[in-house]
Amino acid sequence: MDLRLSLLKGLVPLADDAEFVRKFADVKQANKDAFAVFAKSHYGIDLDPSTMFNTMVKRLHEYKRQSLKILALISTYADIKSGKVNVDDVLPRTVMFGAKS
Repeated sequence: MDLRLSLLKGLVPLADDAEFVRKFADVKQANKDAFAVFAKSHYGIDLDPSTMFNTMVKRLHEYKRQSLKILALISTYADIKSGKVNVDDVLPRTVMFGAKS
């Protein structure tokens, strides 16, 4: 699969263009809104499109990144529950995993 990530370098000059950044954010939010509607209509899952969508889709290996991601989530949750971290200081996120074993 050729992703041609080198094409992203063409966006660097637009990083300081407020109009482009606004339009980019609007498109990104519209796509998140559409995905939330799709998830609800096809799977009955409610997603909050105002949260950060954090996804990991790859082959499942229990000893790799998926385990580290889950441990990080558990650690953050435990820190919030114990009062070590204020919930208001944590960016709301929706974490999604997709994999085949």
